[in-house]
Amino acid sequence: WMNAAGGGFYNADQTACNLNSPESLAGLQFEQDIYQVHDVAVPYGEDSEPPYRAGKVAMFQNGRWATPGTRTVEFDWDVVELPQGPAGDAGNWQFWGAYAVNANTAHPEEAWKLVQALTEADVQAKISSMGANIPSRVSQEAIDAF
Repeated sequence: WMNAAGGGFYNADQTACNLNSPESLAGLQFEQDIYQVHDVAVPYGEDSEPPYRAGKVAMFQNGRWATPGTRTVEFDWDVVELPQGPAGDAGNWQFWGAYAVNANTAHPEEAWKLVQALTEADVQAKISSMGANIPSRVSQEAIDAF
């Protein structure tokens, strides 16, 4: 909601925290009001996917990882963009299945081989086809499965 209000975690050149800007604070206030003033969200700290899947709430905000569970519901559903905020921006964030090797690992070669294996096109295609993650590589096989 901060992005939709024109705010964000950092300033435009990524050199300073932007959480106390009027735009960021407006976005945070809007999100707080969804829970505390308007009472239109699943209570904070509770998982919103189970009530959605049970038909008890009309919509929920989640990521790609919710796709496998959502595919099993027995009602028509779709995906929509988040609404535009006062700045005219749609709020959004992106997560993906990233892999990293700790610089201090005792087994750097083995860790690197694991990352290479996990990012092979056929492995990424299998992971993507389950609906849980955006592919970590842009090979056509992985993208088609996504």
